[in-house]
Amino acid sequence: STSSSVAHITGTMKKSTGPFDFSTSNGNEINGSVNFRSSDDIWTEFQFTNNPTYDVVLLPGEYEIRGYYGWWNPDTNLAQNYEFEQTSVIISSDQVLDLVVPVTTMSGKVTDASGNNLENMVITYVSEHRNYGDTSYQYQTGGYLLTNSQGVFSVDVIPSPNNWNFNPENYMNSELRYETELDVRPPENSGYFEKGISNINPNNTLNIVLDSFEDSGVSVTGTMKKSTGPFDFSTSN
Repeated sequence: STSSSVAHITGTMKKSTGPFDFSTSNGNEINGSVNFRSSDDIWTEFQFTNNPTYDVVLLPGEYEIRGYYGWWNPDTNLAQNYEFEQTSVIISSDQVLDLVVPVTTMSGKVTDASGNNLENMVITYVSEHRNYGDTSYQYQTGGYLLTNSQGVFSVDVIPSPNNWNFNPENYMNSELRYETELDVRPPENSGYFEKGISNINPNNTLNIVLDSFEDSGVSVTGTMKKSTGPFDFSTSN
């Protein structure tokens, strides 16, 4: 039999815990795509529309594959995104090739120094695992989500490599790099300080305490005046 001159490649982009959500009934705007880049720098792109399944025709050869899925809500400005990248993928014949982003749930709780739950705190996070070896790959998640009425949040992050050392100097180890970090951003005028945490072990539940201006004794004083001198507060007239 003669080999075909082209390869039909189909597959689904998903996370290890299940499918991506393409529903827009909650006002979310969905964006997703998969790109195949050949060794001679020819790009083939497929844009996802209402589901994360793709179908492309490629010439046989070696490819770098990049997948992306993200949602954004214009009303709340909240968002989540997922990225997949793999190099040195050999395409020789028709095949099914699923792009799976490995994820695990990282949970946490945000309180103040008195133990009160802090809701509607913006959790900004990014999680990344890269392998720089011969067959290199990269997985990444990120986004903006809110704490609930109990001060609790849970986000999809990339699992850490086996036996990973979370020492701050160790974000890169020979051919591997791993980092999960987040910021807690209180609403404006809430009276709380922002807080950032890096080198997070996603297997641990995070208990995050936000300092308040009051707790830290921060006070701001000053005088309102005009450039030519003080205002007159005399009432004798």
